[in-house]
Amino acid sequence: MLPYISRMMIRIYKILLLLCISPWIAAQSPDELIRRGQERIYTLDFKSADAVFDSLIALDPLHPRGYFFKGSSYFYQILSGHNTRMTGDEFEKWNDKTVEVAEQYAAQAHQETEGDFYRGAAYGNSARYHAVHGEFVKAFYYAKRSKSLHEDVIEADPLYYDAYLSIGMYNYYAAAAPRWMDAIGSLFGLSGDRATGIAQLEKTYRHGKIFNLEAQFFLANVYLEEGDYETSLRIFSQLMDRFRSNPYLINQAGMVSFYLENYSVAEQIFQQSILQTSQTTRSAEMLASYFLGRMARLRGDYTKAITYFNKSVTIADQCVLFKMVDGWVAGSALYYLAETYELSGDRTKAEIWYEKARDDARSGKGIVQGAKNRLKYPIGEFEMEFIKIRQKSLIQPEPSQLTTLNTMLASASNKPEMTKYVSQIHYYIGRTQFALENYPEAERHFTASLDTQTDDGEEKWRTAFNRYYRGAARVKLGKKSEAKSDLKLLTDDASYVDGNRIRFRAQQLLKGL
Repeated sequence: MLPYISRMMIRIYKILLLLCISPWIAAQSPDELIRRGQERIYTLDFKSADAVFDSLIALDPLHPRGYFFKGSSYFYQILSGHNTRMTGDEFEKWNDKTVEVAEQYAAQAHQETEGDFYRGAAYGNSARYHAVHGEFVKAFYYAKRSKSLHEDVIEADPLYYDAYLSIGMYNYYAAAAPRWMDAIGSLFGLSGDRATGIAQLEKTYRHGKIFNLEAQFFLANVYLEEGDYETSLRIFSQLMDRFRSNPYLINQAGMVSFYLENYSVAEQIFQQSILQTSQTTRSAEMLASYFLGRMARLRGDYTKAITYFNKSVTIADQCVLFKMVDGWVAGSALYYLAETYELSGDRTKAEIWYEKARDDARSGKGIVQGAKNRLKYPIGEFEMEFIKIRQKSLIQPEPSQLTTLNTMLASASNKPEMTKYVSQIHYYIGRTQFALENYPEAERHFTASLDTQTDDGEEKWRTAFNRYYRGAARVKLGKKSEAKSDLKLLTDDASYVDGNRIRFRAQQLLKGL
């Protein structure tokens, strides 16, 4: 008798809830509500998103989908620093509730696949939550549980394309994880394949019913990781055009344009991002200001750069930042602010900010060491001139810069204490000659840079870039055999700094040879 009463009460409760749902909600399918709620998340209208997902729960309180998507909304609210009522602990409790509902749903007749899908999706949310906090043991634990459940879903229903999202993410990031995470990989038996992961994400994007948007976002990030900036920018631009009020998506397009060295385009995009920021999206303004400062500094406009870096630092102190998402900006902005003060001639202020960069818990190891070095060794007259000219040669290469760089090369070549600058100067002369389409001179200077390389702390990245640009110059000169030799070294060696971008560009050139 009691189970019967319980079932009757649930039915009555569902009827009462349905009576409270507005007519337009009741007229829509669950998938339509999910898509509507997701769009609200991406426009940062979290209040409306939560209301839609509450309606989804009301349509069927026993189904886990509404609980899962409301949990996703809470995750993005926490991630963006939005003024939400939910703390991290409360998010985890909500996610546990989602898992519980999914387990109960899976226990029903013929609902195991659907229940397992949402339980796996909830574990995926847990993995992301712990990853942004830098808690990688927990992150991989939940990621593996998510992948396992979704593989079961695919086995039961090969056309359940939404399940490929978590499997694809796992396969990609397990293969792409940096070497320092090998110990965690061994602990969990992580293994993956980047190409397989990308193909699975593409499958969800093209054929999934409810995770298409998430798959599109992750694909843009994955292609960025792969060094395929052009494809990444195309996808981020699509998202930016679709969700014009979301400054975080706008920033992503700006970052990729910056990495592509399309500085004028990047500057316009970041300015557009700032116009879309509000009190609840200050961290987006922090990032945009940081990159605008980087570009002003490249142009030699130190007054404007200092203004932007100051704004970035100020906002960073007012926001909740996440180590693996935007926390790095705080330490980097402190360092660039200090160095820009020094380049502008104010060593006293520079020392204050170097100390802050050195001592800030958000600063990475490279920033801390760089700040210590600058405090110990002030920028000398020669180095200061070299920093300024090399920055200008990157943002706007001109023939007049070659005169200055060649004069500096002659000076450094005749002084043993200046030896470390010789390879560096050759490289920037090569970059300027390459930009000016003087390929014979570009090839000569990239070769000279490789021949005069010293252990100056920058040799790893410069070796890779020298080989790439020398290979590219040789392609222009029709020296196919020599070009292949340079480019194949890049595609076969995974140790280079910025290796993914270099390998991708080398692969593109090799395809044409």
